Amino acid sequence: MTKGAYTGARTVQKTCVFDLYGHIDRLAYSLNGIKFISEGSSEETKKTTEDLQEFRTSKTLAPYIINILREGMKRYYSNDLKISAPNQIPGMKKCQKGISANNAKITILITYSIKVNRKKKVYILGHQL
Repeated sequence: MTKGAYTGARTVQKTCVFDLYGHIDRLAYSLNGIKFISEGSSEETKKTTEDLQEFRTSKTLAPYIINILREGMKRYYSNDLKISAPNQIPGMKKCQKGISANNAKITILITYSIKVNRKKKVYILGHQL
């Protein structure tokens, strides 16, 4: 079974993610509690720990999550959403209260592959409905 951390979020007024940093904290906290151990081993390897280090801290995980959300939201809303101003980053601009009918539900999953023999071993996936 593949291990990983996930969270479910929702947008507010299309360009904001409700409690974005709470979701990022939850992902980092969960990744800290998961040990990615290869078969026949009892400990996580030093290499695995190093690969995951920046994803196990909210401060260094945040840019990855914000970038994937920005791209996902642009694709999800296509021409309906214009995110062009540099300060109009999902979750970082001040959101007004209220939920509109056009908001999205988002799932973010982070996993690590011990078996993959590639430079990229950490996978962050986002899904919007």
